[in-house]
Amino acid sequence: GSNNKTYKLNSFYVEFDGHEADKEVSDYIEALRDEAVLVQDSKEDGSYEKENATKLLGTVDIMQKEYDYVKNINESREAETVIVNPYNYDDIFGSRLYSNNETMNLISVVIIILIAAGDYASERQQGMNMHIRTAGKRKKLWWLKLSKIVMLAVIIWGLAAGINIYNITRCYSYNQIDKSILCLQKFADFPFDISIRSYIIINYICRLLWLIVIAVIAYMVSYRFSYKVSVIISLCMLIPHVLYVLGVGLAKKMSIIAAMDINRMFDSYGYGLKSVLLFIIVFLIMEIILVYNYKKAVK
Repeated sequence: GSNNKTYKLNSFYVEFDGHEADKEVSDYIEALRDEAVLVQDSKEDGSYEKENATKLLGTVDIMQKEYDYVKNINESREAETVIVNPYNYDDIFGSRLYSNNETMNLISVVIIILIAAGDYASERQQGMNMHIRTAGKRKKLWWLKLSKIVMLAVIIWGLAAGINIYNITRCYSYNQIDKSILCLQKFADFPFDISIRSYIIINYICRLLWLIVIAVIAYMVSYRFSYKVSVIISLCMLIPHVLYVLGVGLAKKMSIIAAMDINRMFDSYGYGLKSVLLFIIVFLIMEIILVYNYKKAVK
């Protein structure tokens, strides 16, 4: 039944994990196919055996698809791809971890907003905010405070990433993490031949960049407004995500929390070059906005 199908497929990936798509793999698949066809054509075996043989043929088709993919991608992309068990990676690159990532991202963003939005609160309470804006060393103070906010963002990101990595590695093992990301079929259109490990690292780095951008925005708002007003304005960045959680599907595309998970963006828009360019353009726009606001605030 389905248990036997799962067992056969797991056995295939255990046997050939990290293996090239060569004659040995092809012979293994053909032997299983012949075994299933023999049972189907047999007059002695009953309906139960024939049903299992049909399911086995379905499993063999999955193996064949894996074999064909690895062989074709080697030839078409000239990449050193091997057979990799996709199921563990489907979990970390698929929808199963979206909810967990959302929670970690949301907590990180709320914490950094509450911290960054109050960065000029003490000066404002002491009536020094106008003095700070006109003081000769305001740029130095600006950068010192900004550096502190960025460091806090890095610390918060590091803690969240550590928890995430611990939870993942506790449940799964990744034997071929240094192999090409193109080994996984869902990344067939990905424009860069990098390792799976590198792709995971890039995901975490992008999450950090988003967190820093959010922290800097909250920090800039705090330069102009009181703590309470700064918090309210900064938390408005979360409105699209709240709407998405409440069931407004279109709001997901504007959710910063969802966008922090770059793999999720690729999963929604595709893993091709267009998605990569879209991501780069969005970050360039954010950088231009931040630089413009900095020059306007500290001039």
